[in-house]
Formats: sequence, C-alpha cells, structure tokens
Amino acid sequence: MPHTNVLFTGATGYIGGTALYRYAASDIGHHFKHANVFALVRDPAVAAKVEELNATPLVGTLDDAAAVEKLVLDNEITTIVHMADVLNEAHETALLGALAKVKSDNEKHYITIASGDSYGNVSKFGRHDPVSDLEDLYAAAAAAPPYMGRALETAIHDLAAADGIKSYIVYAPLVYGKGQGIGNQMSVQIPAVIRGAYHHREANHSHPGEEGWSIVHVEDISDLFLKVLASTLPGAQYPAKSGKAGGYYFAEAGFVSWKELSDLVAANLHKRGFVDSPEGKQFPGVPEDRSAAVQRLNASPFYYSLVFAGLVNLQAGRGRSIGWAPKYDKRWLVEHFDTEVEPLLAQNFKYGARVETGDKDLDEAWPSDL
Repeated sequence: MPHTNVLFTGATGYIGGTALYRYAASDIGHHFKHANVFALVRDPAVAAKVEELNATPLVGTLDDAAAVEKLVLDNEITTIVHMADVLNEAHETALLGALAKVKSDNEKHYITIASGDSYGNVSKFGRHDPVSDLEDLYAAAAAAPPYMGRALETAIHDLAAADGIKSYIVYAPLVYGKGQGIGNQMSVQIPAVIRGAYHHREANHSHPGEEGWSIVHVEDISDLFLKVLASTLPGAQYPAKSGKAGGYYFAEAGFVSWKELSDLVAANLHKRGFVDSPEGKQFPGVPEDRSAAVQRLNASPFYYSLVFAGLVNLQAGRGRSIGWAPKYDKRWLVEHFDTEVEPLLAQNFKYGARVETGDKDLDEAWPSDL
C-alpha cells in the first residue's frame, strides 16, 4: 500500500504534543504503519525529542506562510493534522493553500481543531439542550447568527472542497488532565479557576445556574484526532465522514457546570487549608460588575464571557462511528481532582500568562459589544 506523508502542527502544545506522544505509543502506533509523520516545531532544540517519537521534525513557524508552503511541498505532505491554535484564519488558509498545491495521486486530508463555543450560548447559537455532532451542523451554522468561529469552520470546509481536499474539524470543549507531550502539559481553564481560588481564598463561579461546558480528558481528545487520522489512511477499518456532510467531530465525555467545578475546587483546596469555605461562591459583583472575575481568573474580558460564563453542551456521536471511545468521564474527574491541583501546588499556584484568545481587539471586548 502507498505511504501517506502526514504533517502535525502544535507538536509541543498541550493537545498536539499529547497526540504526537500517543501516535508513537506501542498500543496505538500500529494503526499508522502506512504513515510517515512530520512535526512542525519552532525550536530546533526540540528536534531530537520529536525524532524519539517516530516523527521527522520540520523547523518553522505557521506565521511564515511561504516557508510552510515550501515544507509541505518539499515533503509531499498529503494529510495535515493542525492542532496549533483556533480562530487563526491566516494559519488555516495557508495550510489549506499549501496542501492544495501538492502534486500527488494520494487523497488529501485536512484535520483541524476548533472550540466548542461555536455551539454555545455566547456565540448566539440558540440552543440550551445538547448539540449532537450527528446533526447537520453545516446547515445549522448557516441558519445561526453570524459568529467568527462558525464562519471560519464553514470556510474551512468550503475551501477544502473547492480543492478536492477532505476536511475534518475536531471540537474541543473544556479539556483537562496532564498532557504527555514534549512541551506544555497543562490545560488552561481549570487551572485558572484553581489559581484564582488559592490567591483569593475562595473558589468562584459566574452563575448559580447550570451554565457550564462539556468536558474531555486530553488523552481522549488526542485519541480522537488519531482515530480521525487513522480513518483517512489506506485500508482504514472505519472511514470517516468529511466536509459539510459530516466532517464535525465533538470530543466530549460529560458535562460540568461552573458551579459544580467551583465546588470541586473549593472542597479540594479547603482540605488543604487554602480556602475558607468548602463550597464555591459566585464571583463578587457579577453579573453587573465582572472586573473581579476577570482579575481573579487572570483572563481577558472576552475570554471570561466566552468560557467562564458560557454554556457549551455538546454530544459526541460521530467519533464513536470510527471507533473512538473515551476512557475518562465526569466521575473520573471528580474522584481524581487531586491530579488537577497538585501540578499547580508544585508551582505555588503561580499565575501564568493572561488567559486570552490572542486577538488584542477581541480580547478587550465584551461579547455584547461585538
């Protein structure tokens, strides 16, 4: 059978790094015997670590579209697994454009990541019941009010189809757990809640009701990426649907409300003597004044409203059609919450960089202002 040259982006990131590690794992790697995997990395110093994971390092940055195109063409890449970032139209279009120029008899595939907020309340999708990835989401996005995430995801499928590329979008909800990659091994959202609780001796949430997010362990979302990738290779047992007719894959294994999460944080930190109450409390001042919430979470105004005050209720079905079965669920998170706290304890709960989208104009806006 012909071999497929595959490019991973985000190889040192939380999800991408874990996916690359698990690609090389002995119990998974046999699915990829017809794949040659390349990994895009910024730092030449990590190249040797990439090679240890049975991948060929390519040094470059997604910000240099011409250089990325050359790497894709020179290595005859016909499948790209893009796990580096979300909401970056320039990166998505550059990768798709490069893939379109590759001359090959192999099918071309583009697998990318998106945020579950495209189907949440802040994005005005208009649903409070669970949204299933088995629904016609291409049509649903077209019927919903304009939203940057949905617009980009629709454009990805349209651009790919125009160039004969099969496209797949994996949607990330609230991701938790310790990563396994060569770079970042920590999530963003739950650590932000924990750090804020420690520094203010109080675990907080934005709403007393049922707003919250679907959840998935980092190993499980990484495995979903690998399942989709495996489904694109010659001799695949479970061919995956692609494009607007089914190229939507929700990584979901449960749902947790922000109130439940703040209670989990409060109970865990209270037994350690770090907070005053074993129960979560509403952020001071919300909903009228959100400044304390933004400060405690070390988050941008937009990111706070989008994530920490939002509702994203997803229902995964399509991944199971290609053999994906998450190993971790909400019960596991509750029973093993120490695994979320202890890595932060080792860092003295030090705040990191502000939690934000990376778009300066967007980050300083409240969703109601957009």
